Amino acid sequence: MGIRRKGRLYWREGRGWYADLRDFRDVGGRREAMIAEGGDRATLDADEAGSILQARLEELKMLRAGRGAGEDPRLED
Repeated sequence: MGIRRKGRLYWREGRGWYADLRDFRDVGGRREAMIAEGGDRATLDADEAGSILQARLEELKMLRAGRGAGEDPRLED
């Protein structure tokens, strides 16, 4: 109880949506809160979490492909 799964996304009761990205651990993937830009907590909206997940997956795929190697796009200004 408290955890509901939707593919990579899962709901943590009282905490919001998270994603299991551990199969990308070679480029920084882990269990991650799906936080909207400018936010400080995991989103409570499933559709927004899906959009955030898609963007994060693209970042991880680019890192794995070697584009932007050595850079973490989340740290850029």
